Amino acid sequence: MNDLIVAIKNRTNLTVRLEKKFSVVYYKKPSLFSKLLFKEIKYPDIYFHKGSLSSQAVFLIEKSSLIIVSSYAIKKEIILKLPDLEASKIYVLYPYCIVKMDYDKSIKKEFKNRFHIPKSSKILFFRAKDLARSGLDVLFDILSRMYQDKFTLIIESSSKQITPLKLQMERSEFKFEYLLLEDYENIDELFIASDIFILPTQQKYFATDILKAMYFRNAVFLMESNHASEIVDTFSLIQSAEDRSVSFKVDSLLINQDELKKIQKENEKIAKNYTLEKSVEKISKIILNLFDI
Repeated sequence: MNDLIVAIKNRTNLTVRLEKKFSVVYYKKPSLFSKLLFKEIKYPDIYFHKGSLSSQAVFLIEKSSLIIVSSYAIKKEIILKLPDLEASKIYVLYPYCIVKMDYDKSIKKEFKNRFHIPKSSKILFFRAKDLARSGLDVLFDILSRMYQDKFTLIIESSSKQITPLKLQMERSEFKFEYLLLEDYENIDELFIASDIFILPTQQKYFATDILKAMYFRNAVFLMESNHASEIVDTFSLIQSAEDRSVSFKVDSLLINQDELKKIQKENEKIAKNYTLEKSVEKISKIILNLFDI
């Protein structure tokens, strides 16, 4: 079996799975010593591109046979940067969702009991490592414009992020209930317990929490500029920080339970197309078609 040379910043669950199917060798940048000895340089068969288009990234894109990116937005960015590059070399493979537990209504019920959340109260959820950069102020603007207030807002982050937020929330005049959680161990449980996940982040790279929220039957709202917007419908998109329609949409879902359930089930169906197993299957077919291994 011929080697499959893979260039990637760090090994992932996906590449570990590929190691079991193919003779994977990870690409290493040639040393100056090897260049002086005129050793044969083998370039990557596959480059998993992530992040900005640095000079090293451009080099790997130009030298690799196949480039894997996580969105069509990134593919377009590469084509604009490198117009002479063959576009067919770039394949879009959306991120995959890894979960540690299955959806179960009893988990939602037990969570509400533990935190004294009324059975009839819907849960809106927001989490991020950096709350400010992920749109906390935009979230509060959305909630402040809503008519409905019979819901519970859960915000999860590190203690460093949550501690100052506690003071801010205590001074606020919000009428809805809220729960602030620090370094919560079982994130899957929070997604199962929640009904609507809102992430108005200004960051453009694919927010994988959107996938997990959808997998666990949440309606979702996220910025159109985020690459995860490619897998959701237009109803779920936040056009800008000033998009007043989002408050109306969230209100309507809290009022119309049937519509909320419909969207939740549709999102679950979409998210189940983006599992690790399906990603391995997709990339394996491409490898077998392109390379003599």
